[in-house]
Amino acid sequence: PNVIVPYILVHPSKSYYNVNDSITLSCIINYPTNHLIDVDTTMNIQWLNYSLGSYTGLNDHSAVSEHSLNYSISSLKLTDAGRYTCSFFVSALMSTNIIPSRANNEFTSIIVKIPNGENPSVAQLKPYYRVGDNIDLICSATYPSYITTNVNMQWLNSSNRTLHSYTGINNNTEHTISYIINNVSLSDAGQYTCQYNISSTNHSFVLPSDNLRTSVNVTVN
Repeated sequence: PNVIVPYILVHPSKSYYNVNDSITLSCIINYPTNHLIDVDTTMNIQWLNYSLGSYTGLNDHSAVSEHSLNYSISSLKLTDAGRYTCSFFVSALMSTNIIPSRANNEFTSIIVKIPNGENPSVAQLKPYYRVGDNIDLICSATYPSYITTNVNMQWLNSSNRTLHSYTGINNNTEHTISYIINNVSLSDAGQYTCQYNISSTNHSFVLPSDNLRTSVNVTVN
């Protein structure tokens, strides 16, 4: 018989983790002595990560009621994000005629945040512009790619309104976004901000990086 559900602890306990964090997943099973079980048994415990196909297991022959299995990750990577499942079943130690119990599972999700890169680079502007000039605001960013990610870039005005946006697949090359102010007027003077972040394209357990910003001032005479 097996009606016990594993209990999972993650240390340290956080809503999300950063790259290079160290974590330990503990699976705890309290399987009390049962008068219906009158043979020696083995507690079979596994940690499974289906996205990576990795696991670690324990065959525990001891007669104690509490069993546990730890799985540690010493330096967390983005590819470690995902669902981790603890599974266990009980089998007879010496008899092949006794069917093992059904497996019971419990899972936890490990969410990892994409680390921030460098601030975006903005092309240098003139000290001031005259009414009627054209201004080309050019911003670029490069981010090393560890998993399949997107680069999301925007130009914002001083009211934080999006003027132009761009999303591209991150392939370790420079990404550039431009915003042209044609026939500039006095009302166009002010601060303009380029921002970008990195997001995962197909991994729901990976959080996007923070928005990284660089601002410039446009002066109009």
